Amino acid sequence: LVPEHTTPEQFNSWAIIDVLEPSVPCPPLEAVWEEYQKPVHIEDEVLGTLKLNRDFGLLDGKILWNEKEVSLALEIDLEDAETWDTVRSIAHKVMADRESWDKSMREFAAKELTGLANEWQADDDEKKNADPITEEGFAQRITLSELSLTYEGDFTAYFDDDDMFWGHTVEVCGSPETQKALLDKMEGYLNHTQSEEFQKEYGGWFVILRVTLDREPDERILALLSKCPAWA
Repeated sequence: LVPEHTTPEQFNSWAIIDVLEPSVPCPPLEAVWEEYQKPVHIEDEVLGTLKLNRDFGLLDGKILWNEKEVSLALEIDLEDAETWDTVRSIAHKVMADRESWDKSMREFAAKELTGLANEWQADDDEKKNADPITEEGFAQRITLSELSLTYEGDFTAYFDDDDMFWGHTVEVCGSPETQKALLDKMEGYLNHTQSEEFQKEYGGWFVILRVTLDREPDERILALLSKCPAWA
């Protein structure tokens, strides 16, 4: 009997009782396995050579970031070729704006972790008398070692900690699509307030566009807000 809280598919299980004959040849399956094991490489004009990692569903490569070679991992759906193009397109956008990305990620990590880095330093007998770590110093010391992007728009950046956390990795995670969605929404509101329809109905009204953010926003958001100081 299948318990009420599950389904037959979830409840079913199998156990091997005996092996009747080992190493039975099966040419059709062997052909599939041989094809599966063939290496797949993609030559990308921006990202260089990407190698398919079937075990983890990734396109692995190397990129140049701040004149340093950094590992790149692009998450894909092996069965959906469109995701391969999508994640490469996302990576292209990141690379085109990598100076801004690098600055934003470093500043975010520094803001979140400088206090903790000083606590670790105070617990280190060899470093407890050193000068306190500043946010600026923290941001300069960490070094990007790997960048991971998904076809859904999420990213994880892995930074070497310069021994501030005794060799642990500093991770910065987020989603570029989240920021893009906010920028698009803000731009849509601004455009609407300038439209003929809005001006006809509310032309005499004083317009206020209030944007509330729970932490320091990306520079691109600040740049857009600076274009409308009278409203935001």
